[in-house]
Amino acid sequence: MADDNGYRLKWGKNGYRPIADEKWLLTQIGREWLLTQSGEAWLLTPGGQKWLHTPVGGLEWLQTPSGLQTKSGREWLKTKSGKEWLLAQNGREWLQTNGGREWLQTNDGREWLQTSHGQAWQLTPAASVWVTMEDFSNTLETISECTIIPQLHLSPAFQAIQKFKSLPDFLMFPAFLALRPQDHSTSTSLQDCPDIEVIHAMTAFVIFATAAQERSQSTSDALKYACQNWAVHLSRAQTPWNDALEHIFKLFWNRYSLAWLERQWCLKGLRSCLAVLSEGQKIAKEHDLIQTSGV
Repeated sequence: MADDNGYRLKWGKNGYRPIADEKWLLTQIGREWLLTQSGEAWLLTPGGQKWLHTPVGGLEWLQTPSGLQTKSGREWLKTKSGKEWLLAQNGREWLQTNGGREWLQTNDGREWLQTSHGQAWQLTPAASVWVTMEDFSNTLETISECTIIPQLHLSPAFQAIQKFKSLPDFLMFPAFLALRPQDHSTSTSLQDCPDIEVIHAMTAFVIFATAAQERSQSTSDALKYACQNWAVHLSRAQTPWNDALEHIFKLFWNRYSLAWLERQWCLKGLRSCLAVLSEGQKIAKEHDLIQTSGV
């Protein structure tokens, strides 16, 4: 029999309950029922699992936005066929929807991003906007969490980061894009992106950023290593420091840290700069090397 809403009902020990057959599940009301608590519970039964593996029926439904929002849909995305589907046209289109974006924020989605399939997707043009916005969001989060010791005189590098942090959104995002590490073998330049209009006030900065990117690409491997690891090596230096090492550190911190910031930002991104600077700041405080802000 059927209830007033058209659900198929069957008598059981607890009274009438919905049941499902393949034809009914293909109807609009059947698909709506699959999203209910009763429907999701049925999908976990042997009968429901069997239906989910039917090519024309359950498997097809799993690949719809409605199916993918269920527990069964999320579990299917972990399977080999689900991972392959994510790289197919329909899967790539779904990843650009709200449901797909939300899934990428889950633990399962983030784990998938680390797989070969996920890495391949991040290199596609369709993923470029999401990857960029994720990087920008994570960078802003890192900046907000960065602790600057108030008693210490700010190095030029920290001053530059503070100025970047104080920029309004419409200026901060173009600045972030201009200095973002580039894969020059595959990506286009900022000027080539048809969907990004750099406002007139940023023109001079974009020219500077382009030159900075070119300088960073010509950096030797030894200098790249030094840019990334100078704080690590200083932390391992024998204490107390001799006068020569103290002099070199103060000179770098007060005069050349801005040049370092430019190169490291272009090579590894702003989050990397903040991590290294935080370590350098701790070292400076431990060795009492930096003048206080009141001096």
